[in-house]
Amino acid sequence: MIKKRVRDILAKMSRRNAGINILTGMYYDKEFNIYFNKFIDIVYKLREMQNSKTGSWLNKNAPFFAEIETNIEITSLLAQFGLTPKYKLSFLEKYRNWDKLKNKFEKWKIETKDGMNRANMNKGATKLMRFYKLVPGMFSKKWLENYLRFFLDWQDPSTGCWGVCLKKENKLIKTSDLSLTFHIIKRFYKKNGEKRYNLEIPNIQKIIETIWDLENKEYPFGWKEKNKWNGHHIMDVIVMMKICYKYLDKKEKNKIIVFEKKVRKWSEIEIKKILEEKNKEKMIENLCWFAQMPTKFNDLRRINSEIFFHILYDPAILRQLI
Repeated sequence: MIKKRVRDILAKMSRRNAGINILTGMYYDKEFNIYFNKFIDIVYKLREMQNSKTGSWLNKNAPFFAEIETNIEITSLLAQFGLTPKYKLSFLEKYRNWDKLKNKFEKWKIETKDGMNRANMNKGATKLMRFYKLVPGMFSKKWLENYLRFFLDWQDPSTGCWGVCLKKENKLIKTSDLSLTFHIIKRFYKKNGEKRYNLEIPNIQKIIETIWDLENKEYPFGWKEKNKWNGHHIMDVIVMMKICYKYLDKKEKNKIIVFEKKVRKWSEIEIKKILEEKNKEKMIENLCWFAQMPTKFNDLRRINSEIFFHILYDPAILRQLI
């Protein structure tokens, strides 16, 4: 019964999601059909890999960002297929005290040389609240209110964006971080711009102005990776523009429409290049990275639970599971 449900969901995903469409629609390949059939077994194997004592899919020494990101993606993935974790997510209990958690967040707002603080805020702190709905009763409504208020207060009003502070000659320099800003905006708005809660992010016009200013800078403080566009980063840009679209003036809306057409042409060219790669493993790796890039801008949903990027992106993990 569950296997049939999984197959039905994959079929539905293949029709509505741009990333899957690339594989099963525009450029159908039998090898990818086999790949998706194996994915059904991967879902079950992931569920069995959970630690029975902590409820985590990582060991207790994992850094905060890895613990949160990995567990939220796998838990979300299971939920997509009507499954729940096999064991209670006990590791989350240590984050229920808001005051202690806030102290960690405040500390991580200032970057360290190893980049861990930014990672903790970007991939951990911004995603932790997704457990509020996924694990009912783990976090209180007051906890959620404090969480949301923390991120609203952290916004830089001069840019509309978020970012950790960098230390330079005993001074703290604020940054505008593309990824951090993307993840925080998604906590407050759905992709059509509808509010998730009765709260709105201020300075939305300023956010878009700053995003345009970041175009020629290197990620995470810009769109580019080694001075080139990157499907993952451009996806973040497009989604933020779409979320903010309804709150912008007519001139800004028209600018976004023109930009979407430009990105669409670029993405189609890049996908064709990837699919010409003769090394299948390398092609899968490149496509998994790029698959978050939409080819249809009326459907900006990522692949469910970002399964490619977070779970199957690494060929080593894929080989282990299959």
